Amino acid sequence: MKTKKKNPDLNEIVFEDRNKEYGAYILRKLYSKYVTLSTTGAMILFTLIASYPLITAFFVQENNDTKSNGNVKVIILKIFLQKYQLLKKICKFLKLILQNSLNQIMVPDVKPDALVTNEVIPTQQELSGKILGSRRLKEISMEQM
Repeated sequence: MKTKKKNPDLNEIVFEDRNKEYGAYILRKLYSKYVTLSTTGAMILFTLIASYPLITAFFVQENNDTKSNGNVKVIILKIFLQKYQLLKKICKFLKLILQNSLNQIMVPDVKPDALVTNEVIPTQQELSGKILGSRRLKEISMEQM
């Protein structure tokens, strides 16, 4: 009869020629047990917290005094509708502003051919040694003062 050899696990391979009584071997051996236990506990705790409203509704009976009447729901609905209409007006206003600003940006300035001047873009050699944009910057700063 042949005896089957037990395949060594990773801990046995790692601690093959080392001191197993030191403590690290025992910790690594018990690690999977602790992970399983803590994961199960976390799942149970999460389930209890998530189902707390259902559990309290099952055990606590509503009295006639604590029941809300229909008037409260109507008031809440009216407030919601007022806020909804206000939001619709704000959205329409913002849409008009956006359309107007896009029209101002996107509309090209069309001139007759006789008035069009062909602007030549200066080369790098013409621009070297010059401070660009400083005149416009001075104009803006003077206008703000």
